[in-house]
Amino acid sequence: MWNDSSCNARTKAHKFKQEEPGAVPIKKTTPSRPPTARQVSRWITLPKDRRLDWQNAYLERLLQADPAIRETASLMVDFAPMLRERQGERLDEWLALVEAQDVAELRSFAAGLRKDYEAVKAGLTEVWSNGQVEGQVHRLKLLKRQAYGRASFETLRKRVLHRA
Repeated sequence: MWNDSSCNARTKAHKFKQEEPGAVPIKKTTPSRPPTARQVSRWITLPKDRRLDWQNAYLERLLQADPAIRETASLMVDFAPMLRERQGERLDEWLALVEAQDVAELRSFAAGLRKDYEAVKAGLTEVWSNGQVEGQVHRLKLLKRQAYGRASFETLRKRVLHRA
């Protein structure tokens, strides 16, 4: 059975320290482990003012320490505005810069762009997008996968036509 002392200990409310919301300074800490390659590549493509101070400092040390990373970062920084601002006319110049550098990964990427050059150039210059078409294809594939093994073609057809 319960005795009175244990019951009182369990029902006793905890008291929390009251503080003003702005009184406690926010602590800016550095990460406890090194960032991944994906995180660093994301920082490189972000504008400097959108990065945290410790991220900027880490990138500066990294770029000073390794010339290959510095070359890659400068090429990435040049490529990002081509995508955002549709500057396809700069593609040939950028591809020539990449092929002159000694970064195997970017050279491989540039070779892939060259294989489908016309589509890449159109994607970087045209204002039209295949986003709507790709979205509809994705939706159709999702419906098909959901019905796999459970429904006939007629049921799938009704679902597709019903939602269209």
